[in-house]
Parts: sequence; structure tokens; C-alpha cells
Amino acid sequence: MNHAFILQVHKEPELFGRIVHRLAAPNHYFFVNVDKKVNDMPFREVCNGVENVCFLGEDERKEVNWGGFSQIDCTLQLLRKCTAPLEHRLHTFDKRSGLSNGGQ
Repeated sequence: MNHAFILQVHKEPELFGRIVHRLAAPNHYFFVNVDKKVNDMPFREVCNGVENVCFLGEDERKEVNWGGFSQIDCTLQLLRKCTAPLEHRLHTFDKRSGLSNGGQ
């Protein structure tokens, strides 16, 4: 069974990297929006070596405001991306946003 993780991130790339590395498996696919207000390169770099990680392209990335419609718009964009034709059919979806280590 294949599983899609839909992630919206904007800070703490090291924490994001640890989560992706911990969840990485041959049947796990990650679809990621790095908020357009921040540089996405640190998030891409921490995923080096992990297969099945798909970041929204520069023209697809969304600027997300907490509690705003932009969160819904971003989720829809990520769902479109992960339901586009893939080599493997996805069976389950898990959406995460606001991942934080509590400021520690």
C-alpha cells in the first residue's frame, strides 16, 4: 500500500529533514510546499538521498498565511500534484502543516 504525505512547511528545515528521513520508505511519497515567503533550498538539501520527495516548483509554490484561505489553496495544489499520474497508485493521504519542535 502506498502512502502520500502532504506537507506545508515554512521554518525549521532540520526538523523537516528528520521527519522525512524517519518516515522514508519505498512506498512513501512526500509532496511538499515550502512557503513562498522563504527560501526553499534548505528544505531541499535536508532531503538529499530520500526517494519520492516532490517539492512544488517555483511557479506552483504558495505563499501561505496561517488560518487563511491560502492554506486551503495550498492543500488543493498539493492534492492535485499527488493525484497526477504516478508510477505507483497512492492509497492513503496524510496532511501535515505547522510542524514545530516547540521553539526548543
